[in-house]
Amino acid sequence: MKKKWIAWLMIVVTAGMLAGCGTSSGSTTKTASSEAGEETPSVAETAGNEKAAEFDTAATEYTGDLPEVIWEWPSLGTTGSGFQAVENKLNELIEPACGAHVTLEPISFSNMASETVLRVSSGEQVDLCLSVGTGVGSLVSGGLIEPLDDYIDNEGADIKEQCGDSLSGGYYDGKLYGLPNAYIQAESYGFVARTDILKKYNITIDPEKAYTLDEIEDMFAVVKAGEGDDFFCTIPEPTSEEPLSRNAFEYDKLGATTASGLLMLDRGFDTMTISNVYETPEYADYAERMFDWAKKGYISKEAATNTETRENLVMGGNYFGYFSWNTPNMGPSAASSCGRDMTLIKVIDAYTAGDRFQNILWSVPITSPDPALAVKVLDYIYKNKDAAWLLQFGIEGEDYEVTESGDEGTIIK
Repeated sequence: MKKKWIAWLMIVVTAGMLAGCGTSSGSTTKTASSEAGEETPSVAETAGNEKAAEFDTAATEYTGDLPEVIWEWPSLGTTGSGFQAVENKLNELIEPACGAHVTLEPISFSNMASETVLRVSSGEQVDLCLSVGTGVGSLVSGGLIEPLDDYIDNEGADIKEQCGDSLSGGYYDGKLYGLPNAYIQAESYGFVARTDILKKYNITIDPEKAYTLDEIEDMFAVVKAGEGDDFFCTIPEPTSEEPLSRNAFEYDKLGATTASGLLMLDRGFDTMTISNVYETPEYADYAERMFDWAKKGYISKEAATNTETRENLVMGGNYFGYFSWNTPNMGPSAASSCGRDMTLIKVIDAYTAGDRFQNILWSVPITSPDPALAVKVLDYIYKNKDAAWLLQFGIEGEDYEVTESGDEGTIIK
């Protein structure tokens, strides 16, 4: 199966990039995506005669004279040999442009929050850290990160330009503490289904249509009847403190959790009432539907204790698909993860909730010796396409190859 993503160039770091860059390696090829943005001048054209600091690639330890920016970088637990090569290439751009050397320090994605607290609390130098899905409240309350209002005005012009209104997601108690990724798009929600099963039962999907859960259930009934008792239609979303699917109805957590109430967006904007979601008729309908699907065998009886990923279960052959957020490139990315051709079935039209502005936030810890320089380095990534591509996809010819490029975007393998 030929895997291609046709998607959108993320001007700076995004969630999709976070999952891939931690394991970038010169010995493997990955399928990635991009949108053709405006070309920026190469650093070679603007560097002048500034001398780059030396870098000991064998020891992977900085030995030069430029100030060092320690940048925590999310990893899936391991990094390949290509990781250091990407850092070296990045510094060929950063050093002459910013007068700083960047050291990317891979930290396991699942441990990133606790590692940041531990390192900063112990006084260790960290210049850029990341919070994902939690906002910056706990870091601010712990006195671990710097307010960035002054630095963003002086060093972050491109961050401000690229982020626009989404910059509001980084404020806490009236001060700016977090800088979001520039690529915040509206997301729709729906069902990611095996294409071969859809074809087998002559189920045609209109990509422009938003299907109701009743219509999805009708598909489940046909597939379940044809595939039998040991085949299941859907996989519950991973268990969390918020066992609520966005496929049921639109809502906004307002930067908090379901425990503090939701703004029910499916009711329009005539009222800004914050609702206890578990008392709403929408949640009651959702819970009753899930119970009914379990009784009908659409959901496995072992779902509550399952530890396999949804992608692995679909790959195994006994599942039709799963509910998920989706974007235009979700189908190809799902196919890449599941090892099968997958088709998107939209349920909820795309929308952007306020909590999307707080999903990915870069911050400057109090142990940074030069917060202004840290923001300057981050700002460079937001404006420089070459640097952004390096961090997302690696080195062309080693980690990926461009197979097609045009006005609508770039396809890379």
